[in-house]
Amino acid sequence: MKKIKKIFYIFNILLIIFLIFSKNLSNIDEVINYNFGRYIANGYEIYKDFNCIVFPMFPMILGVIFKIFGEELIIYRVFQILILLLIEFYFIKILKKLNLDDSFLANVLLTIFIVLISIFSLVEYNMLNCLILLIIINEELKENKTIKNYILIGVFLGIAITVKQSVGLIILICSLIISLFEKERIKKFLLKVFGAGIIVGLMAIYLFATNSVYDWCNYTLLGLSSFIPYFGVFLYGNYFIALLTIILIIVEILAIIKIFRTKDKTGIILFIYGLASFSVMYPIFDENHILIGFLPNLILYIYLFIKNSELNDKQINSFKITLYIVIIAIGILNIANFVSMSSQNEFEHYKFIMMDDNTKQDLRTIIDFMSKHENSYIVDTKGIFYMVPQNRFNGILDLPNVGNTGKDGEQALIEKINKIDEGYFLVQDFSKINPAQNPLKAIKYIKDNFKYIETINNFEIYYK
Repeated sequence: MKKIKKIFYIFNILLIIFLIFSKNLSNIDEVINYNFGRYIANGYEIYKDFNCIVFPMFPMILGVIFKIFGEELIIYRVFQILILLLIEFYFIKILKKLNLDDSFLANVLLTIFIVLISIFSLVEYNMLNCLILLIIINEELKENKTIKNYILIGVFLGIAITVKQSVGLIILICSLIISLFEKERIKKFLLKVFGAGIIVGLMAIYLFATNSVYDWCNYTLLGLSSFIPYFGVFLYGNYFIALLTIILIIVEILAIIKIFRTKDKTGIILFIYGLASFSVMYPIFDENHILIGFLPNLILYIYLFIKNSELNDKQINSFKITLYIVIIAIGILNIANFVSMSSQNEFEHYKFIMMDDNTKQDLRTIIDFMSKHENSYIVDTKGIFYMVPQNRFNGILDLPNVGNTGKDGEQALIEKINKIDEGYFLVQDFSKINPAQNPLKAIKYIKDNFKYIETINNFEIYYK
């Protein structure tokens, strides 16, 4: 089994590297998160110069990396690979603590999930919090924990809050609930709060020092009232992931029943932290958030349903053959992907990134128009995709997504537009637009009040 484990681990590492580097440039969230870090690296102040709905920890980390290694998107992909490798490392560490690292089925499930995450998910602040949660679970499963262990758990809880406040707070609450099942519960409870308070306190000092407290509240708290829950997996998304979600929900229900019957302390820890991880799915229920939410729960499922269900040699060989077929299929698909796309392109910040010919031509057409009209703006959720290679900065118009523009919602966009004396505004036709998070009221305002000029690609151009 040790030889098989090494094969799994090496395969997973190579697979992560290969799948991340071979991704087509199509996920706008990747560009948005990358651009947050680029803003920081270029000296822009978060909340004041650009809108962001989470604490600044993740953009700050990226900003430092970009300052040191350069601002190309490929650097962000290297960072994504590092986070995924750390997730696999801590996943395996936890399996070892549960005496499940020799389980063939456990390793197969880990490999399958790594493949799914590498293909369908994006490494951003939610994935970083997934890594932090695995680190916390690893600490919680240690025997004879000392004061330092509980403070360390608290520190990671604080980091989770400063990465994404809503998810981090839920993880904190769940961790404090776990403390209630232990001896000296009040002491351990307070040690975790102390550790978390150190990190949150430092972040609060930063917000006060930069006079950003109101702006932080405006974008991260007050503006979320306009956020519309998005069930993209069932409406517009990947139906394979939708089916997987239904299956995993059934498994989760079975897990709850089994935990309550056995009253297993380890199972309770895994279950409670697993519940915390589900919080990443709201308000955007798509394949990215679903897979991130279920990853920590995979440990629970392996622990409850696989530890007493090992396969015989014949079954293992059948799984091996299936796995090899999957590996070959992925290899063929990615070779086809490489053939159909090229990483060679002329776009600044997108060098060495795979993109198809249609994407390249779309970029060229829009960039060509905007280079001839300096006073041009895109009001669309994917507008930043065209802004990055031009090194343009338009503040709130670069991220006009509903729920991301503060307490005034789309009115803040309209006010920004009204402050522009003259310019060209690129918006999509309502019949082609994806309604998820697109600022429909602001787009309608442009269509109703400005003069239509022409249509380029999917964008209608209006002149003010």
